[in-house]
Amino acid sequence: MNDDFFGLKDSLGLNSYALMMILAAICGLIFLLCNYKKFNLTIVNVIWMFVYCIVFGLLGARLFHVLFRLGDVFDPNDNLRVIDWFLSGWMYYGGLLGGMIGLWLFCRKEKCDLALTFDFAAIILPLVHAIGRVGCFLSGCCYGRVTDSSLGVCFKSGASVGTCVYPTNLYEVFFNTLLFIAILLLFVLLVGKNKDKYKGLLTTVYLLAYPVWRFVIEFLRDDDRGTILYLFSTSQFISIFLFALGIYCAYRVRKHIINYDIAHLNGVADSEAVSDDLNSSIASDDKNDSGAVSDKQKSSIASDGKNNSGAVSDGQDGVKGDKE
Repeated sequence: MNDDFFGLKDSLGLNSYALMMILAAICGLIFLLCNYKKFNLTIVNVIWMFVYCIVFGLLGARLFHVLFRLGDVFDPNDNLRVIDWFLSGWMYYGGLLGGMIGLWLFCRKEKCDLALTFDFAAIILPLVHAIGRVGCFLSGCCYGRVTDSSLGVCFKSGASVGTCVYPTNLYEVFFNTLLFIAILLLFVLLVGKNKDKYKGLLTTVYLLAYPVWRFVIEFLRDDDRGTILYLFSTSQFISIFLFALGIYCAYRVRKHIINYDIAHLNGVADSEAVSDDLNSSIASDDKNDSGAVSDKQKSSIASDGKNNSGAVSDGQDGVKGDKE
């Protein structure tokens, strides 16, 4: 673990965590710029989408960091302590919820499809999170409980120096990488072929998968923010609500897919009915045209016969006149 990559901490004030956060943001922006057309967005939309998510995400991460440590933040003898706390830490779930609010505001302002835009963000989010957790590992934060097992890791920096702990930050890197691959494959193999039908599905997968993982991994985390209802850690409590949101999204997506299929089938049936009507109309017109041609032919034949008959009669009269 190295908290000072390439000596940037002394020269630029960037520790490994900050460097990984910047790298994660750059990767996210590159992904958005390379794929925005697939989600009916413009390059201007992408820039504003990135700005909204970054600003509200960082603000949410800071606020949640302070909110769940209020007992440690406020000190009657140090009025500036709250500012120190606000500038000293982050909370992922705060960043996630803040980013979701920012993305929702962006969609309302730019009149973008909410479900499609959230799906767009849901593809790259696990990878961004994984890169950020690499920064946590290098900086020695967001670790797990103390352990003497072979799975333990001893950090050279951070609050756990001198003891071995579960590297839950690395576990998060592993899971988020797998989740990124799974959501990306789901997009390539299914959603990308019919985004209108499956919109909202990628977001639903993330909201169902990550909260479950986070709820479980929290049993190995050394969360110093206390418990809620004497049962759950802060992140476990938030995970329950996010999972409930995922279930609601799953219901909405399933309903949308069913309605889409019904509308598609009705559209095909209507199209076939129109085609049958058109064919019938064409057949009727052909029949009428054929009848009209037949009538004209009969009239022509009758007229020709009448004229020929008159000509024969005139010829006979002429012969009779000669004899006389």
